[in-house]
Amino acid sequence: TERQLYSLHQEQLHYEASMNLSSYTTGKEDGVKQGHKIGLIEGEARGEAKGREIGKTEGQAALLKRQLTKKFGPLSPASICKLDTATLEQLETWSEAILDCDSIEQLLR
Repeated sequence: TERQLYSLHQEQLHYEASMNLSSYTTGKEDGVKQGHKIGLIEGEARGEAKGREIGKTEGQAALLKRQLTKKFGPLSPASICKLDTATLEQLETWSEAILDCDSIEQLLR
């Protein structure tokens, strides 16, 4: 009968809607998981790069301190502080300039 066909049609529409919602939910969950995974990978890569940069800076500062101590004797606390807070670029510049300087003060200004 017409009423049964209408009811069957309603059930079919309800089923299709629930399947679409289920597919959407599953797709959304998969997207969130994939996004989380990508975020972790990118965060880890940035963390590793930052760690390498810090390691290079600390190593360069330690080497420059040894060179300065060998050339000029014990370092003052102010010189140590300046070396410990310098950027890698500044430390590299000082490492080259140490060959031509006559004092720690001249180098670190």
